[in-house]
Order: sequence, then structure tokens, then C-alpha cells
Amino acid sequence: ESVGSAVLDAATAEYLYEKSSARGVGEEVGL
Repeated sequence: ESVGSAVLDAATAEYLYEKSSARGVGEEVGL
């Protein structure tokens, strides 16, 4: 896996985690 893909995956995971945490459904999506 390229470094660019790893960085993108990490940024996406962080974004999704923060977005779902703000909605209060972080546990429901298993993050």
C-alpha cells in the first residue's frame, strides 16, 4: 500500500469517527 493511500485511509477513518461521534452513533457503527 502506498503512503498516499495510507494517509487517505487514516484521514477518512478519522473523519468518519469524528462525524459519527458528533452524532452520538460511534458505538453503533463499531468505531
